[in-house]
Amino acid sequence: MEGALTPFFQHIKPKTMTRFEKAIDLHKRHARISFKEMKETDIELFVRVSQTRNPNGNHATKERLEDIARELYALKPDFNKKLVIHAVPYVEAPSEIVTPDWILKKMHEHGIGVKGLVQDLGFSKSDISATINGHKEMGIRTKGLFYYYFLSKDLGKQFYEFLQTSGYFKELSKTYDGAQKDMEDFLSFVKDTLNNKDNVHGDLKKRSKK
Repeated sequence: MEGALTPFFQHIKPKTMTRFEKAIDLHKRHARISFKEMKETDIELFVRVSQTRNPNGNHATKERLEDIARELYALKPDFNKKLVIHAVPYVEAPSEIVTPDWILKKMHEHGIGVKGLVQDLGFSKSDISATINGHKEMGIRTKGLFYYYFLSKDLGKQFYEFLQTSGYFKELSKTYDGAQKDMEDFLSFVKDTLNNKDNVHGDLKKRSKK
């Protein structure tokens, strides 16, 4: 490989580079760990080591990634610069908590059935049933859809409880004639939306015409 050195390998002798390249390839293929030289001075080399989602679930800590980078560059006996490491460990997406049991728990908390999920998410009944029964594997996008769907339900429930207990609507209902009825209608609409009542959007249109 002499005469074909890239900037990344320019500090390594040809006979050492094979081991170095092999180590990089192994880390990439088996652990989704990659390395990038960011900046170099006369005395320092700045290296970024990062890990993306590993299908086998093994993820290194920041400290471990730093150790891995040191071990890698230890393969270069003629390299005597100070190694400055910027380690970026994998951070699990919030939606990774989504499992069939998690979905069933959230459905119970919000009183939502399969029919409600079909209407709100646009999936077929068979797809929803297969997913919540664990017969159909969920990809990260499907997990994200369920996670943020139920997050919106959680936040909506908190908002409704806030409106009921804050006293804000009580004061607002005194501002004009009919305000009390409007506030009651709005609270009823929020409650129906959270409970997945049928035709809630149609009811809102009827109220807006009054």
